Amino acid sequence: MKKFLLLTVFSVVLFSPCKVFAQIPGCTDPQSVNYNPAATINDGSCTYGATSLSLADKANLSTPLLNESSGLTFIDGKMWSFSDSGNPNDIYRVDTSSGAILQTVDISNATNVDWEDMASNDNYLFIGDFGNNNGTRQDLKIYRINKTALTSTTTSVTASVINFSYSDQTSFPSLPTNNNFDCEAMIFLNDSIHLFSKNWVDKQTKHYVLPNTPGTHVAQYRETYNTGFLVTSASVQQFGVIALIGYLRSGTFPVSMAMIYDYKNHLLFNGNKRKFDLSTQLVYGQVEGIEFSNTATAFVTNELYTNGSTIPAKLRTVNIASYIPADYLYPKPEAAFTANNLQVCSGNSVSFTDQSTDAPTSWQWSFPGGNPSSSSAQNPQVQYALPGTYSVTLIATNNAGADTLLKTNYITVLGAPNAPSAFSGNDIVCKNTTGNIFSVINSAGTNYTWSVPGGATITSGQGTNLIVVEFSGSAVNGNICVTANNGCGISSATCQLVKVAIASPSKPSAINGSLTQCAGTSGVVYTCSAIGSATSYIWIVPANVSIVSGQGTNSVTLNFDQNFAIGTLKVAAVNCLGSSAYKSVTIRAKPPIPGLISGQAVEVCAGTSDVAYSIVPVTGASSYNWTAPANAAIISGQGTNTIVVDYSASFVSGTLRIAAINVCGSSNERVTTIRSVPSKPGIITGSTGVCANQTGVSYSIASVNGGTTYNWIVPAGATITSGQNTTAIALNFGVNGVT
Repeated sequence: MKKFLLLTVFSVVLFSPCKVFAQIPGCTDPQSVNYNPAATINDGSCTYGATSLSLADKANLSTPLLNESSGLTFIDGKMWSFSDSGNPNDIYRVDTSSGAILQTVDISNATNVDWEDMASNDNYLFIGDFGNNNGTRQDLKIYRINKTALTSTTTSVTASVINFSYSDQTSFPSLPTNNNFDCEAMIFLNDSIHLFSKNWVDKQTKHYVLPNTPGTHVAQYRETYNTGFLVTSASVQQFGVIALIGYLRSGTFPVSMAMIYDYKNHLLFNGNKRKFDLSTQLVYGQVEGIEFSNTATAFVTNELYTNGSTIPAKLRTVNIASYIPADYLYPKPEAAFTANNLQVCSGNSVSFTDQSTDAPTSWQWSFPGGNPSSSSAQNPQVQYALPGTYSVTLIATNNAGADTLLKTNYITVLGAPNAPSAFSGNDIVCKNTTGNIFSVINSAGTNYTWSVPGGATITSGQGTNLIVVEFSGSAVNGNICVTANNGCGISSATCQLVKVAIASPSKPSAINGSLTQCAGTSGVVYTCSAIGSATSYIWIVPANVSIVSGQGTNSVTLNFDQNFAIGTLKVAAVNCLGSSAYKSVTIRAKPPIPGLISGQAVEVCAGTSDVAYSIVPVTGASSYNWTAPANAAIISGQGTNTIVVDYSASFVSGTLRIAAINVCGSSNERVTTIRSVPSKPGIITGSTGVCANQTGVSYSIASVNGGTTYNWIVPAGATITSGQNTTAIALNFGVNGVT
């Protein structure tokens, strides 16, 4: 059994803003008696007049092994068959011309209880052991054989087993040739096995579906078709046409065939169903096998027949080409084509050659930008006048349908080329250097001609978009030029002035970019002033900073990681004679600590108002946060580098604080102490033991922050002789000394 394309038709309603278009159901077959020319979708209603078909004799089948030939299938173009119940569990490869047996293969683990039909897919051969004349069988099975095991020398294979039962059979009484659960027909379709019952009672056939995998399954009932005969075999061809064949054991013992196609929605009996009369068993015997060998012809076999006359087991053919539409006989074309030239100069022509498969009978070409713009010739020739890139479309048609192939941007038409792009390469070079590279953007199909200044030599690349140049000791300033040639013309030249370096470059004058960068910031760009004699630049970045791109140029992109705090960014200009000094800038994440706070810090009496304090502005700070001492208030300037403070009547002393702020955070605080009264003096230095009438004894203390005068109190009998109000005094002691 060959693979096929399952053709389905669906009811569709197409919507547009103005109209509604509905599919029209009806009979779509012109051969039917109720053909509806207006119908756009087949609804399975076609009816037909009585139609007779003849079977053509091919050969007698080999006897006695195929006297009861039942099933047929083709595997890789070779016909296989077997005999039914009670015969050996063998399959036979049959010569389709002579009927002779060419090969016998034993299915070693199988039993031929009642083999009735064969089917196959890409991977497996299926043998149906499901004959059930009495209706009592509960051991229905299908043997599955891997096709790779059936080589030309194979004599025995083993099979896996698919066991099954019918979903609608609940009892198993013995009703010989008087039940509706016999089965002799099977096909493989859409990844499943499909069975067609042989209904002895009502002369109909039921359609069942079951998986093709080994195991135990239930064959699910799908639908019923009133064939009017006992179905004994089935086959399906490449495009989904199904043939059912069989006979009646009454009246004239007619032999019949039904053809089914154009079905949809996983059902088989809702499409066209046409019955053919194939004479009688007295002519063709008891037909038991049918299998398509191509889309129009099927082979038919019959058992040895001895009822009233003797008809040997034969191999015959039947042809249905006259009774089905062309798109079920052969495929629609697959459009294909080539061109003799995919790139031409404007004004030239291209010859197109049709390579479509499956015998198209007409062709429709579209050539945007070409002359002609369309053609119905099989192999047209087209001229293109204007440069550009053009698509080509071919619609190939036969009676089965049409196929469209669009090749986008398929033909390139060239005019004379444009001047090459500005090229890359250093415009500063050194004498006695090799490996200097210059290039332009490449255009397909284009050659390039280069020229260089005196003292320079192209060492490789002439004719391409990239050259390598050597500059000798005699090299001089001059232009490197290039022209493009694509076979359709030569462009104007593109030139670049190249200077021979005589000194290393000067130091970059500035680095441009924010000097405040928060930790974790990425994609930050810094540039330096371009130096005319530089060919590259060297950047050195701070700790915890990385260069993302741009090293070697005058613009770099940096990432600052989570640990960045502060560092120096440097850049130097370089050429072949050396490097400049570095230009440096400091980059901070947070501002530095502010400088000293200016303003009155001592003798700030309680209740004093409008006392100003300030710092020098901090580099990188966007604002400032001041903290006033206890019992003091900032009345203006918060956020700036200058504030005004009022002190309450309770103020004694405290600290004034300031931190610089930017988007990254706050600096450490600068702190200064503000006092209203001096602090307590420290230890008094001087003699603790004196004599009566001793004079000029000295005592002193360290200066007190905020103190302006000092008030000394001495013991009775002592007199301050000097130093009152200072940090040091002299005493005279009386007759009685110190008490």
